Amino acid sequence: MGRCIWKVERGATPERELSRVEAAARIGANLDNLTSSDVGLGLSALTRFRADLDAYLSGPDFRGKPFAIPGLWVFSHERHIQRKWLKSIGPLCSDPSALGELDQILGKLFKRWLNADYLIEKCLMSGDGRALRGLSTHLSEIVNDEARAVESWHGISALIQAGDTGTP
Repeated sequence: MGRCIWKVERGATPERELSRVEAAARIGANLDNLTSSDVGLGLSALTRFRADLDAYLSGPDFRGKPFAIPGLWVFSHERHIQRKWLKSIGPLCSDPSALGELDQILGKLFKRWLNADYLIEKCLMSGDGRALRGLSTHLSEIVNDEARAVESWHGISALIQAGDTGTP
């Protein structure tokens, strides 16, 4: 049986700063996904998933058996990465209150997504899934916070595209 060893290093070339155009394009692509009317993308998909989960958890087919939602942890980590990225675009946006508000929302979302995953893991370990009924309420709060994040991203995008003149 062979072994493979990977060595990951940061390159000697320093990272370059994003331009306003690049930052606005990335934010725009994310907003397109989050606000898509496609039921399989963004907030539409999350809202639909929460409704389906609520129907299942409150329906006769749910017998308290715990279950997993593979990949749920990715959402919490994505919000953490977005907070770091938000700090990197700070020089492109002169309105610190816009960045601060979104940073707080993303921090809250990071914790909410992580707690949702933890609740599922806890139920799996105990063998009792009845506590999962609270997951639907938790996901409703996530949907609301994700919608607030979208509003905030729109504002930051407008500030970046306007060249930080303060007028979109």
